Amino acid sequence: MSKNCYELKRCPYFLGTAPAEMNCSVFDDKSNCWEFNWLDFYQNIKDDDEKKIWKQEMIKFCKSCEIYKDHKEQLDKFFYNLE
Repeated sequence: MSKNCYELKRCPYFLGTAPAEMNCSVFDDKSNCWEFNWLDFYQNIKDDDEKKIWKQEMIKFCKSCEIYKDHKEQLDKFFYNLE
């Protein structure tokens, strides 16, 4: 198992695409999903259907990621704050 998000070979959010091949803030910052300030990121997305879809997909795919089980408490707090 990877210790850091940016070390994942296949991220569920990107449907199996390596984060290095995507526009991923966590990968670019060499940070981790449970540490990244997703709330600021989310709040800066234009309010439209794409924002709603992003939120639904974020929750769905993150909960299927191998990182989630080790950082469930931090990530669930973030998901709760999205509501």
